Amino acid sequence: MNRLCLAAGLIMATITVLHTVGGGTDVHQPLLAQVDTAEMQLYVSVLWHFATFALVTMTATLLWAAFDFPARQATAVLCAVLTTGVALLFFGYGITRLGTIWTAPQWLLFLPAIILIAAATIRQNAR
Repeated sequence: MNRLCLAAGLIMATITVLHTVGGGTDVHQPLLAQVDTAEMQLYVSVLWHFATFALVTMTATLLWAAFDFPARQATAVLCAVLTTGVALLFFGYGITRLGTIWTAPQWLLFLPAIILIAAATIRQNAR
């Protein structure tokens, strides 16, 4: 078992719970209230639940990869790439739209998982 990948999966599980429990009432519901049309509400809900689905999928993938990392390393790396993209979006839009990276610090939550997957990959390939 690859403990670094397992830790990344547990971190992703924590992010998923935070998104699902906290984000639903703090973000999704207020977004729906701000949108005027049923069509736009559909898009808000689809995007919100797509993010939830992606987080659940990445959690499951990392936990699955942890149990046979040499064979499943590529799937963990794909999760790291996707997670890096999400982190960069939060970081970049925080700067460009809000003028600060701290109003929406979700990017910071993803960093430990990214680092752990990178470390697991480097360690595996050094063997």
